[in-house]
Amino acid sequence: MLTWNRTSAMFKGWVIGLMVCLLVLALVAPVAVAAKGGKGGGTDTGGGKGGGGKGGKGDGGGTVTTTTVVSGTVSGEAYGAWAQVDLLALLGLKTTVEIAKTPYVALTTDTHAAESQTTLSVILSNILNSATLESAVIGGVGPEKGGVVSYSVVEDLNILEGLITADAVLAMCDSAFDENGARIDMSGSLLANLQVGGIAITAVPAPNTVINLDLAQVILNEQVITGPGEGTVNLIHVKLLRDRDNLLGALLGSIVGGDIIISSATCQQNLTLTEVNDDGDPDGEVNIDDGFVTGGGRLGDQHGFATFGFNAGKRGGKSSIHLQYNDHLNGYKLHVNSEGPVTIMDNCALFDAVGDLNGSPVDVSVETCDNGEPGKDGIDSFVVSWPGYSSDSFVGWMTQGNIQLHSK
Repeated sequence: MLTWNRTSAMFKGWVIGLMVCLLVLALVAPVAVAAKGGKGGGTDTGGGKGGGGKGGKGDGGGTVTTTTVVSGTVSGEAYGAWAQVDLLALLGLKTTVEIAKTPYVALTTDTHAAESQTTLSVILSNILNSATLESAVIGGVGPEKGGVVSYSVVEDLNILEGLITADAVLAMCDSAFDENGARIDMSGSLLANLQVGGIAITAVPAPNTVINLDLAQVILNEQVITGPGEGTVNLIHVKLLRDRDNLLGALLGSIVGGDIIISSATCQQNLTLTEVNDDGDPDGEVNIDDGFVTGGGRLGDQHGFATFGFNAGKRGGKSSIHLQYNDHLNGYKLHVNSEGPVTIMDNCALFDAVGDLNGSPVDVSVETCDNGEPGKDGIDSFVVSWPGYSSDSFVGWMTQGNIQLHSK
């Protein structure tokens, strides 16, 4: 009996020990399995791709961190002049004469691009005449922000044989988007020596200012907001009325209606914030390049100004430089379209290129800095130079527009 009791106690101890070991294994095993998860399996709580796989935020293992980036497109358009005028023709019939949008540029991009056009003059009988017209659109979308600048310039303007005249008119819009949301600025326009019906307009008036004349209704600084960060500015919109001085209404060429728009700029954006895994695999495709800079705007004021637009950096594995610069005070017209390196240092970019200056080749250097949003009133900077010329000395600092630097 004594031997049996000792043996029974030992047996009971062995059984209890075995049960404890099995219980410990039962608790530890699921933890080990969960820690090994990653390629499928496990519980996916973050909408990952197939459980705890790449990009998923599984219950176990290391959590994949994400970064919020800007994705989508920006777009814009600009033109110097457009006219559609109804005239009274023979036997009281009406005929319409028209000038298409000139020079017209438009672009949409999800990376970065620039477009510009220049026309030497526009002539529509005695209705509309002008010298050089220039239009440009510059846009870029990077990981942290996106934006577009559009502008158009018309020089030596004459509408209806002196009813409306100006040395120069400039319409400009600047739209941007970042983590703080969308914005648009249409205050960058400019008027130089504008006369409307004998009245001198010395500065850009408030948006949608109306001047009523006998032959026309004139809307200055016409602005239309179409959405968050989107809008159009028409610097001069002339709504032609019937020629009331022509009592018989039968004089050939008599104006009976129509519209003329001078200097129009439109900025649009379709941008959102998107989460991207740290390894660069986005939940939605996002183009992240090696670093580029885009910008457009105005230097100086109505007493002497220059306009510029550029896009420089890598795209499709190549580093390219596109620049249009027009010094309206001194008559310099510079165009650059070449391949070449762009150096990015902190918030600034520098690049050198060979450009065309009034028909002759020239070595050009550019230094530009993105110091914040918006970039007007000297916040951002843009300086272009070539032998014997520097924009900051000849024209002045950046008064309107925006620079956006998109680093790697």
